[in-house]
Amino acid sequence: MSRLLKGIGIFLFAVGLLVGVLGGPYLSSFWIALCTVVSGFLSGMIFIALGVILEQAEENRDYLHYIANLLPKPEQPAERRKAPAKKDSRSALEKLKDYKFEPSDSQES
Repeated sequence: MSRLLKGIGIFLFAVGLLVGVLGGPYLSSFWIALCTVVSGFLSGMIFIALGVILEQAEENRDYLHYIANLLPKPEQPAERRKAPAKKDSRSALEKLKDYKFEPSDSQES
């Protein structure tokens, strides 16, 4: 994929240069020819840069796979038994039936 992007970049660069330079006399003004050359150059450079970035990312991925294969495999943890479920997990709310908040119960810092 990186080779394809680099190829597209070189193609756009060459086409922009050829159309701007060789087609310059047939275009209506110098500025249009200059804009064609500059746009071809910029488009080509963007695609070439994307190709280089993708190439570096693929290289980094290969290095990470190599390093991951060098590391020892982690051991699987032993299965833990689950605690038995409580039969009645409700709180005893009867203890709070006549509770009144006091000023000391506030959470002011």
